[in-house]
Amino acid sequence: MQGSQKDLRRSQRINEKLPIVWHLKDSNVSGRGTVKNIGAFGMMLEADTQSSFSGNSVLSFEVAQAGQDSFIPALGRMVWSRQKGSHLLWGIEFVEPAQELVSRLREKIQIKISRIESLAKIKNITGTALAVIMIALVAISFSQQLQNQKALEQSHQLLSAVVDQQSQLYRTAVQQYAQKVSELEIVAADLEQTKSLLSEVQIMLAGEQEQNASLNKRISAMQAEYEKLTIQLSDAKERIRLYSGDIQDLSERKSALGLIRKGLRSIKNNIRQLKHKAHLARVVAQKERDRIALEIGNRGFVVGTPAAIAPAKSSRKVKINVSIAAEE
Repeated sequence: MQGSQKDLRRSQRINEKLPIVWHLKDSNVSGRGTVKNIGAFGMMLEADTQSSFSGNSVLSFEVAQAGQDSFIPALGRMVWSRQKGSHLLWGIEFVEPAQELVSRLREKIQIKISRIESLAKIKNITGTALAVIMIALVAISFSQQLQNQKALEQSHQLLSAVVDQQSQLYRTAVQQYAQKVSELEIVAADLEQTKSLLSEVQIMLAGEQEQNASLNKRISAMQAEYEKLTIQLSDAKERIRLYSGDIQDLSERKSALGLIRKGLRSIKNNIRQLKHKAHLARVVAQKERDRIALEIGNRGFVVGTPAAIAPAKSSRKVKINVSIAAEE
C-alpha cells in the first residue's frame, strides 16, 4: 500500500506556493510554512523554523489567510525532514483525509496537470514551428548564398570577358597605329623618290630654260607642290609623335588614327598626281632634248657653226669581245 501511494504521489504531484499555519499535535508548538508541492496523499512543506521533531510526528494545517478556500487535509504525519538554509523541508503524508477534500485535491491536481500538459503541447508545437521556421530560414539563406555566389561568378566572368575584349581592342589599335606609321614612312620614301625625279627633270632642262619657259613654270609649280607635300608630311609626322605620347584612351586613339589615315590618303593622292606630272614633264623634256640634239647634230650633217655634242651617257653595260683568234 505504501509503495503504491509513493508511485501515485510521484505521478500526480504539482508545484504550489500556498502559505499555511501548522501546529504540532498535542503541544503548543506552531509556525508558518509554504506548501512547495502537493499530491492526493501528501505534500512537501517548507517550514519557517529550526526546531527538529521526531519522525511520525502528527501536524495539523490551516490556510494562513482567512476566508481562503482550503483544499489541504487537516492532519498529516511527518515522514522525513531535511535542512535547507534557515528553513526545514518536511515530507508530509496526509492522515485519513476527508473524501471530499481528496476529490477536490485530485480535481485541482488534474486541472493543473491538464494545464501543464496543454502548455507542454503548446511549447512543443511552438518549438516544432520554430524549428521548421529555422530550417526554412537556413534553407533560404543557403539558397540565397548559392545565388549570390553564382551571381558573383557570373560577374567575374563578365568582367574577365570585358577586360579581354578591351585588351584585344587595345592591341588592334596599337597594330593599326604601327601600320599607319609604316605607311607614313613608305609615303616619305615615295616623296623622296619624287623629289629625285623632279631634280632629274630640272637637270635635264637646265640647258634649255630659255626655250622651255612653260616647262620651267610647270617645274616651279611641281616644286611648290613638293614643298606643300613636304610640309604636310612633316605635320603628319609631328601629329603621330604627339598622339603616340598623349593619347591614353582607346576612343581617342581610334579618332587619331582616323585623322592620320585621312591625311595619309590625301598625301598619297597628291604624290601620285605630282609623280604623274613629273613623268609628263620628263617625257616632254626628253623629247625637247632629243629635238635640240637632233637639230644640232642634223643627223650627221654639219649645218652652220659646228658644235661639239657630248653623247648621252647610258647606264647599260656593253661587253665587247676583243680576243684575237689564233691563226691556223
